[in-house]
Amino acid sequence: MSNLTVVSKDQDKDIIDNITAGIKINEDAHRREIARQHDFYKIKVKDGKLEDIFVDKVKLVNKFIELGFFRLDTQNDEFIMVKIQNNTIRRVSSIYIRDCFFDWVEKLETNIIEKEGEMGTIEIKVSGEYIKSKLYRSLETYFSKLIFERVRSSKKIEVQKDTKDVKYFFFKNCFVSINKDGYKTHNYSDLENYVWETSILQNNFQYTEEKGNYEKFFENITGNDPERKDSLMSIDGYLLHTFYDYKTFLILLTDAGLTENGEPNGRTGKSLKFKALGKMLNANDGNSGYIEIDGKTFKSDDDRKYQMADFDTSLIHINDIFTKFKIDSLFTDITEGLIINKKHEQPFRIVPKLAMSSNKTIKLDGVSARDRVVVFELNNHYNEKLNPSIEFKQWFFRDWDAIEWNKFYSFMIRCCIKFFKEGILKPAEINYSQRILSEHTAPEFISWINEYLVIIESEMKLTGKDVERSKKSMYLNILDQYMDLKNTKYFSQRIMTKWMRAALDWKKLPYEERRSSADVFVFINPNKIESNNPDEFNYDQDKKTDGKQKNLF
Repeated sequence: MSNLTVVSKDQDKDIIDNITAGIKINEDAHRREIARQHDFYKIKVKDGKLEDIFVDKVKLVNKFIELGFFRLDTQNDEFIMVKIQNNTIRRVSSIYIRDCFFDWVEKLETNIIEKEGEMGTIEIKVSGEYIKSKLYRSLETYFSKLIFERVRSSKKIEVQKDTKDVKYFFFKNCFVSINKDGYKTHNYSDLENYVWETSILQNNFQYTEEKGNYEKFFENITGNDPERKDSLMSIDGYLLHTFYDYKTFLILLTDAGLTENGEPNGRTGKSLKFKALGKMLNANDGNSGYIEIDGKTFKSDDDRKYQMADFDTSLIHINDIFTKFKIDSLFTDITEGLIINKKHEQPFRIVPKLAMSSNKTIKLDGVSARDRVVVFELNNHYNEKLNPSIEFKQWFFRDWDAIEWNKFYSFMIRCCIKFFKEGILKPAEINYSQRILSEHTAPEFISWINEYLVIIESEMKLTGKDVERSKKSMYLNILDQYMDLKNTKYFSQRIMTKWMRAALDWKKLPYEERRSSADVFVFINPNKIESNNPDEFNYDQDKKTDGKQKNLF
């Protein structure tokens, strides 16, 4: 027997009535939703027809908020506009907001408004196209800075930032926190604050200890020396740490090797080295977490020298800076931060890390320069005939698969751990002081100083005491031996004094400068007979670094 249910006519009618009522409820809800979307204006009707609409600015502001746009306060009562979606935040322009708003308006379903008139109820239809045509008449009114000032979030917009002891990296599948004890991966549901969209790296992450091609390149540029590798790892960890409330440094990468004529080799991997840092700080090319500035045209007195930077910029690399650049012109930028001047925008302040690269040497005159600049000399493993693409048979970054990217990310995380554990490990010098002499003095001076210091050292051995020479006597001595220097405008006693300091630093010979009857150099004898005078200079207590790595934190 078939199990059929027999429905009476009355039951059938009830079912139809319920379905009809449900449809009406859905239609009413749909109409209410359309009306809600259109609630940012009022209509004006004349002779039963739509004559105009009047935008309610308060409700227009609410529409911007519904679309995810907010004002983010910056400095000096200024703000930028951002779009927030899920946990991410990104800076947007007023043009972008207008485009998004009009895209949304175009997709609005026609709003049907019932009005009572002399002839009964009439329907007034307002389409998205009609709204757009009316808004076009007053773009400067509805999308002005005054309107955007009112697009405020009900709660403070907090962006996730590095802290003194923790570094964060963000990936597609997770985010990673790093401290001196190691790293930890987290789900985005654990994130309390917003993340700049430009900082989310466009790969999944899974940690590995396996050495990748980038780490092999890294070992090559550090001469396969474990101490120099540790030093450069700590420097990279410092540059990647987007925290600034501690002593900050300018990092200078240059070449270690010399050619026969004393010129640097170049092409040692400096640009690729900084590009790798950019891959950790920028989600995509064109983002501004890391920016590179052409050092050949860089002018420290140019108000717009940093105009490529933005609010999220954390590392600025001045690439291939010219050799006569005065490093002291950047001391305030290194210690206090930068003022960013962009065309047609209010200036704002950021505090990024600063780095330079150069094939040439930059003179570090004075205690402040030597205290604030960390110089790292790259080994000359690479040159014009051998580059990483030839050695590894791939273009770095472009040709990597997911496995190679994970090896790279994992190594950079280890760099951050190294920094948190040990601070910046200052590298031992290789040829930098010698190169400064070659590039910033004259061949005649180098020949003279080598001979002159032999005489000074002989006198030290003979007397067992310090040796004192007036600057004027040294100046006259070199002029007597090298007559050509007399006819050069650039050479003077002051210049000779600066060159002498550089030479003594290169030779690692201790000295003092004193003013008695004349300005003098005192060449300190490290083996001199001990004096009973407690005020006399003590070489053992004040000697310079012995060349080993020095922890700067």
